[in-house]
Amino acid sequence: MRRKEIAVKRVMAAALFWTACADAPAVQPTQIDVSGYKLRADCWQAAQKEIRTVAAFEMQCADNQLELVVLNTNRFVNGTFCASQVGVSGCGKRLTYIPHGGNWVSSLAIK
Repeated sequence: MRRKEIAVKRVMAAALFWTACADAPAVQPTQIDVSGYKLRADCWQAAQKEIRTVAAFEMQCADNQLELVVLNTNRFVNGTFCASQVGVSGCGKRLTYIPHGGNWVSSLAIK
């Protein structure tokens, strides 16, 4: 009889825990406004860093002379957005970058 009581208490405790979790609001990532789009801050910061590095090399232009503009986004299941196409201009040149194979690459490189 004692084992059955312990098992019932454990089931009740687990049920209360999962009920509380289900009622708790989901934590949403921080969002920032970029080019008129609300983007996940962590996603944009990582994308921007990689795009600037690659674009500075390909365009032979200093990082601080590059201007990035979000042209398109992808929506995540939780309703947040990340850039899926970014225009870069600087030093009289313009390129478009897209994510491909885990990296940001110039759309001219995709054939």
